Amino acid sequence: AGGDLSFTATGQTRFIDVAGALGLSTGSAGSGFALALNVQNKIVRAFIGRGVAADLGGSVWLIATAGEHFTAFAISGGAADDVGIGGSFVVLVLNQGASAPGTRAVIDSSADAPTSVRARGAMTLSATDPVTVMAIAGGVGAAGTAGIGLSSVVFVRTGIVDAGVAERADLWARGGVGFSATATQ
Repeated sequence: AGGDLSFTATGQTRFIDVAGALGLSTGSAGSGFALALNVQNKIVRAFIGRGVAADLGGSVWLIATAGEHFTAFAISGGAADDVGIGGSFVVLVLNQGASAPGTRAVIDSSADAPTSVRARGAMTLSATDPVTVMAIAGGVGAAGTAGIGLSSVVFVRTGIVDAGVAERADLWARGGVGFSATATQ
């Protein structure tokens, strides 16, 4: 039949995390510890499933766009007569879940349920997942005998970004640029 087929999936996320601690003592020890922790698993999918038969007069677009913007601050201090300790930590963990989180634009197919998509226009599969991070951690320790400041930023990301076609799919793309598949992060 005539017309276009378009599936768009979007998941934009913005996080702002602030952590702070201060430990003061007129005695022997003062300590402050701050932790900014963020754990996220995200699934963004635009797809055509198994067993679909589509005959189109126009174009096909599968567009999956995710994106994360993280701003995280952890600041701490510790002060005392003898020992002052300040520790600050920023921990960001992305897409480590068991459900295979990620960003996908996919045409699925199998031997039991083959998929056929025929377009007289172009066929575009696009998956994009840009990530921006601004993370600052600082620790200060002040004392008459020993001052210790610790800080760390830990960023763990498994980025699955996929624009693809499963085996056994029958595809036509007769117009424009033909078939195009891009995955960027």
